[in-house]
Amino acid sequence: MGDDFSITEETLQDVHVVAVAGELDRFTAHQLNLTLERAIRIGRTHLVIDLTATTFFDSTAYAVLIGASKRARSYDGWLALVLPDASARQRFEMAGLDQLFPIYDTRDEALGATPPPMPRTREVTNGRDTDR
Repeated sequence: MGDDFSITEETLQDVHVVAVAGELDRFTAHQLNLTLERAIRIGRTHLVIDLTATTFFDSTAYAVLIGASKRARSYDGWLALVLPDASARQRFEMAGLDQLFPIYDTRDEALGATPPPMPRTREVTNGRDTDR
């Protein structure tokens, strides 16, 4: 883990906010995964992940966020991101992650939108596509 990597946590308005600073890659994503697993395990299933101070993301980071979102949803929770950097947001959108959880420009915007709108999902039943 790099010296500039850090994770801070606080609970605001019944929402658990996890702020990540520094590079979020295969060396540091494990720490975020442990933090999110612990939060969900103790009942903090309304999550805002603030990536404002995150300087780099790789596919490992994406996998951690997807996994945390699935775990939170399994407990009727949700996960939203704060990602103000336009180029980073574009990479998340290109990967289709904006379809899994909402992405906001600021922490206040994310907290003001809670519970965030859930992206629509598609379900195939008896060979027929339906929107949910």
